[in-house]
Amino acid sequence: MCEMEWCLRVSKCFVVYVRVGGILSPILFNIYVNDLIDSLRATSVGFSISNVFMGCIMYADDLILISPTAGGLQSILTVCTDYGHSFDIVFNAKKCIFMCVGKLYTPAGISVFIDNVALTKVTFLNTWVLVSLQIENRMLTCRI
Repeated sequence: MCEMEWCLRVSKCFVVYVRVGGILSPILFNIYVNDLIDSLRATSVGFSISNVFMGCIMYADDLILISPTAGGLQSILTVCTDYGHSFDIVFNAKKCIFMCVGKLYTPAGISVFIDNVALTKVTFLNTWVLVSLQIENRMLTCRI
């Protein structure tokens, strides 16, 4: 929701939509989700290389979360869910998958959830890895 101020007068609130494919869309989307990435980094859960947080890889509206444990993965999924509720972002559980890698993991023993919906487990060459989230914006608004 936006308001405009001009000559000491304030307009009524109005909604600002960002057109898909518009020149500002990628920049505004990055600003919109930057706090999510900061929140994930602040949890100290996930994957790091030389103290560089790599537990969240994002390209456009696709998000990959990496965690060394299933509990850690659930923690960062909860951060995503809470952020989504706060900023009107939907993480579509039907388009989300997760995999686990390593000899210690068995598919039957692990479940992770987003918005209380269990994510689909997938396998690749009998190896169980991470989470891929599809973000669906309900509406991108600007608050000035």
